[in-house]
Amino acid sequence: MDSRILRDLLDRNDDHVDALAPGVFDRHREGQRPGVVSVCCSDSRVSQEGMFAVDEPGFLFTSGAIGNSVSALVDGERVLDGSVAYPLRHTHTEIIVVVGHTGCGAIDAA
Repeated sequence: MDSRILRDLLDRNDDHVDALAPGVFDRHREGQRPGVVSVCCSDSRVSQEGMFAVDEPGFLFTSGAIGNSVSALVDGERVLDGSVAYPLRHTHTEIIVVVGHTGCGAIDAA
């Protein structure tokens, strides 16, 4: 990895941490109860938090998958992917949003 990219990434993380209010994660230490599970294509142009203007931790559980794929074939049976099943089952989230986008290479390839 180019050291400039790594340095930029670390600087951005420092800026993010510095901008957080003290105790911002306190209410989430024992677990999480997000209001929404969001599945969006794994794509550098699409920010799940950005599209919903989420700026506080704990509201949105994000899962990225190429082409919004949310299932897998296991022993010949189609099952819900763990990155979606976990928040629905273990955080008791009742709302799931599957977000597509224009120009999706995975959809075009399919």
